[in-house]
Parts: sequence; structure tokens; C-alpha cells
Amino acid sequence: VTGEFQVVLNRPPPYTHLDILVEHGEMIGPEEREGLKHKIETEIKAALNFTAALKLIQPHSIKRTEMGKAIRVLRRY
Repeated sequence: VTGEFQVVLNRPPPYTHLDILVEHGEMIGPEEREGLKHKIETEIKAALNFTAALKLIQPHSIKRTEMGKAIRVLRRY
């Protein structure tokens, strides 16, 4: 992965899971993505004890600020 991610909040709390967008690495092929997605979801559950609905997206897809920083939380409600 590129290290960039974004938590997407589609509705107000309480949350049963969190939707998370993660930019996959440029060298990750389509056949590797499902395994990578599952591994990240498992690691999040083990480390943070919550369920993530993860979606892998193309590198450089997450919007950045003028300073070049990724917007970590996107509130859509």
C-alpha cells in the first residue's frame, strides 16, 4: 500500500463498522488485491478491535489538501 488511507463516515454514530479507503501500491495486481484487503481488515480487527469495510483504490486517488496532506476523515452526512 502507499500508506494513504481515508475513513469515510456516511452517517452519524454509533458505528457498527467503519468504511476505509486504502490506496494500494502501484505494483499490486488485481489478483493480489483480495488477499491484501483481507489481510488489512484482519490486522485492523486484531490491533484496534473494530470491523473495517475496506476498499482498495488506485494510488493518488485520495484527495489531498493544498499542503499535500491526505484528508484522513471524510464526513458525508
